Amino acid sequence: MFVQLPSWLFPLTGLMALGALIALALVLWRGDLCPGQRSRITTQLFSVWVITGLSLMLAIEAGMSGWLIWSGGAALVLGIVLSLVQSRLEGKRAIPATLLWLPPLPLALYGTGLLQLQGWVNGLLQMVLLGSAFAHLMLLRARHRLQAFNVLLPVAGLVAAIASLLWFVALMMMAEPATQVLSALQPWVLTQAALLIAALLLWFTPLYRQQETAPVVLSVTLCGLLIAEIAASGALQQLSLP
Repeated sequence: MFVQLPSWLFPLTGLMALGALIALALVLWRGDLCPGQRSRITTQLFSVWVITGLSLMLAIEAGMSGWLIWSGGAALVLGIVLSLVQSRLEGKRAIPATLLWLPPLPLALYGTGLLQLQGWVNGLLQMVLLGSAFAHLMLLRARHRLQAFNVLLPVAGLVAAIASLLWFVALMMMAEPATQVLSALQPWVLTQAALLIAALLLWFTPLYRQQETAPVVLSVTLCGLLIAEIAASGALQQLSLP
């Protein structure tokens, strides 16, 4: 299992970074932001490039090469350069929006390769689920005031989680696995379902209680979702075995 972790983790972390970047781009584009909020959110983009770098290292460890690594590397370099530029700006100034589009272009190419590896439907659902949680965490760290996104991002994650479980059930029905394969799938499926439910309950608890969500809550939620998706990767691998 531990030998296969890099192969399971690098697509998940890469799609998580891409999904979070898309969500934050929507916030910067459509959100009613003051200069201070825009600057703080732009500063948080550095976390996206840290996760992208982690994904790249895991991809190299898993034996990936070629255009996938080069596109991810280009996004990482451009993203770090822009983050360094942002850190040098004084006061509440932020990088112009035209420059912010530079790193996402190669990252989108990297994400396309990851979606092909994961399967388009499964990869898109993972990107929405993990990206929503990661983006919410960064918005909380940026002390944002856009209350609508405190609801929209958890709802997007919930929809993606339900859809991913339904998609996995559909794959099982289409594959018609043997009894021994079903027994091998059971611990993976139970782990995924239990962690998804626990993480989603934790994510939605502040909304239910009408309280502010603390960053530590999102950190634990994101860890739970990531482990759940690792379990899903293990289940999918068992499902594909002859």
